[in-house]
Amino acid sequence: MEEKSEEWQSFNGTIDMLKKNAAADTHPLSDKDIMEFLDVDAATYEHYQATDQAPEEIFTQLYATYRKYLPAIVTTIRITSCHYPDDDDIFS
Repeated sequence: MEEKSEEWQSFNGTIDMLKKNAAADTHPLSDKDIMEFLDVDAATYEHYQATDQAPEEIFTQLYATYRKYLPAIVTTIRITSCHYPDDDDIFS
């Protein structure tokens, strides 16, 4: 079986982890707080959410400032194609 995939830092996963860990430390953050911190407008933030991607500098800024709440890089892997061998190859 041959697979092709792509991997990227997950914007949504990173934001979810940030919010969860900040709230657990009694420092809740809203999307508005994060938008203001990143200095992006709502349309840009919504685009990041819809695509689950953002420019590298966004992640750099988040990890540098919120290191306490972001102990790991959150990635997403998407399988873009998967090729299975023919039945004859499997059962021969």
